[in-house]
Amino acid sequence: MDDEDTADLPVIVEPEAGEQPAWGELSPVTRLPVPHQPTIIGPVPVTGKPGRAGAPGGPLAQPLGPSLVAHIRAHPRETAAIALLGVGGLLLPVPFWFIGALASLLSRLWDGRDKTVAFLGPVLVCLAVTIPLAAVVGGHGNPVVVYLHLLRVDAKYLIRLGCLASAGYLAWRVRRGPRLRIPPWQKHRS
Repeated sequence: MDDEDTADLPVIVEPEAGEQPAWGELSPVTRLPVPHQPTIIGPVPVTGKPGRAGAPGGPLAQPLGPSLVAHIRAHPRETAAIALLGVGGLLLPVPFWFIGALASLLSRLWDGRDKTVAFLGPVLVCLAVTIPLAAVVGGHGNPVVVYLHLLRVDAKYLIRLGCLASAGYLAWRVRRGPRLRIPPWQKHRS
C-alpha cells in the first residue's frame, strides 16, 4: 500500500501495555475522522439520479421507521397535536379537533400560519369542497339554499376529511423543519 492508499483509512492509536497517555494527548484508542468522507448510516443505493428514489439523498435513501421514531421523540408536542387533530378528528371531530388545535399552540416548531391551519383547516376544506359540489348538484331553488343543504348533509364527513388534511400538512411541516425567517431587506426581488 502506498501513502495515498492509507490516507482514507481511520487512524487507530494503541499504546503499549501499562502506558497512560499524558494530558492533552490522544486516548488509548482514537479514531480520527477523515474530513472528505461522509458518514453513511444504513444501506447506500448505488444507482439513480440525485433526488430520485434509489439515489443518494432520494426518498428511499433512509428507511421510514427510524426516521419516524426520531421525529416523534424530537417533537412530542407536535406529535400529540397531529395525533389529536388527525386520529381524534377522524373519530370524533368536535372535541378532538379543538383539543388538537389548542395543542398546536404549544408548538415551538410551527409558526402562526401552521397554527392557523390547525384551527381553520377543517372548516376551509369543508367550504372548499362544498362550493363546487353545490354547483355540480345544482337544484331548482336558490343557490344559497342548495349550498346550505349540502353543507348540512355533508359537513360531518368533510370536517373529518379536513382534520386528516390538516394533520397531514402539519406532519409534512414537522418533516421539513421550521421556516427560515428572512428579513424583508434580504429577500430576493426579481
